[in-house]
Formats: sequence, structure tokens, C-alpha cells
Amino acid sequence: FNSLKEEQILGIVRVQLKTVADRLKNKKINLEFTEPAMAHLAKIGYDPIYGARPLKRVIQTEVLNPLAKEMISGKYKSGDHVKVDYKKNNLVFT
Repeated sequence: FNSLKEEQILGIVRVQLKTVADRLKNKKINLEFTEPAMAHLAKIGYDPIYGARPLKRVIQTEVLNPLAKEMISGKYKSGDHVKVDYKKNNLVFT
């Protein structure tokens, strides 16, 4: 098998994140990812041996779990726009 190229990995990340964003649209929450955030997820979600298989787990731990905690705490609710960015070695939700 050939290793995936960076642009291919980013394409997979975009597809996975669109699925996440579409699920949140059902809750009337608009989720937007910046290019640096997507690049970070692509970097940590790709393994030369396993390819993009770890990506779903990375999205779960880096995006979905923190976002769910914020939603449970009431920080984000129906009608909100959430932007996910990458700053200072962390994903930042605003």
C-alpha cells in the first residue's frame, strides 16, 4: 500500500468533520473548523502504518468529547455558532 499524501488526509478530515457538523446542525448548532484546526487533526489522526484509521478516535477525543462537555455545561446551545481553531498547541472552541 502507498502512504496517503497530506492533501488526501486533509480530504478525509474534511469529510469526517462535515459529518460531525451535520450532526450538530440537527441541534441547531453551527460548527466551523479553521484550516489550522483541520491540519492539526490530520497530523495527529494519521499514522504511517494504520493510515487514517486513528482519525475517528482523534476526532472523538479532541473535538466531540470537549464539545459535549461544553454543551452539557450550557456554554453552547441551540442557535450558537462554534468555531474550532488551533492555537498554542491546542484546539480552541469559541
